[in-house]
Amino acid sequence: MKPESIVDSIRKLPAAWNPSGSLNIQVIERLYRCAEGAEQTSETGCGKSTLALSHAAKRHLVFACEAFPGDDPEEHSLNKVRKSELLRAGSCEFVIGTTQTTLPVFGFDRQFDLVLFTVPTGFPFPSWNTSTSILIFEEGGGWSLTTFRYPAWL
Repeated sequence: MKPESIVDSIRKLPAAWNPSGSLNIQVIERLYRCAEGAEQTSETGCGKSTLALSHAAKRHLVFACEAFPGDDPEEHSLNKVRKSELLRAGSCEFVIGTTQTTLPVFGFDRQFDLVLFTVPTGFPFPSWNTSTSILIFEEGGGWSLTTFRYPAWL
């Protein structure tokens, strides 16, 4: 799919496509452009960015959680991404679980051209995820950090 086509297709998805929230389409477009032609990209969490990065890079590694008890599995971001016709599934590898449990034990056998971290704002998560992953970058690779606040009920 052409770069304009994938970003335009993502743009047509509802703003609330991911119940956890979505990146602004301009951010997704910029991520796509930065990762276009990359050998390997990665992200924590999944959503519209996963759809874009699955087309931009040859291989895309996704660390994501399954639906929590009580959540509607059909509306959960991981299931929506996996079922989306916009996902280039052959380029994606999914590691299921929290980043706190999966990142430290994942056998990183590759370096990354671009990594997108979505982490909770509360200490120690941003610095913990950063220190866990800082050595996995290809020389000249890019890193992006987005944060979110947990709902009060968590």
